[in-house]
Amino acid sequence: MRKGCFLTIFILSIIIITGTVYFIKFHSDDLLNIGKDKIISLTREKVDEEIDSVEISDFKDSLKILVSDYIDSLGNYKPKDAMDKLNALSSNLKVILKDKKIDKNEFNFITKFMETDEKSKEDRN
Repeated sequence: MRKGCFLTIFILSIIIITGTVYFIKFHSDDLLNIGKDKIISLTREKVDEEIDSVEISDFKDSLKILVSDYIDSLGNYKPKDAMDKLNALSSNLKVILKDKKIDKNEFNFITKFMETDEKSKEDRN
């Protein structure tokens, strides 16, 4: 390999690495927010499908609205915090919707989970 080719490759690789580091350092939040919004919308659709598959009860529509509002509020969080909250919500919903029924105790549990989460957010501010 000639000296000119080696220098060209070396300089180009430094420029590419520097550009990548700059982008990650100053613009990674923009990329994460785009991903966060997409994940939140997909989660909302999946949760709605799961709730729709539950037997009709007095709490079905209320749960659907409550969960949808909670998922919408996650757009105000940082991407990592929003994903952590989605994981906690999905694990709780998975347990509750396992038997395809929603009773008063399960509805109260999810309501308290969301209220506790909102109160902890207010306490941090």
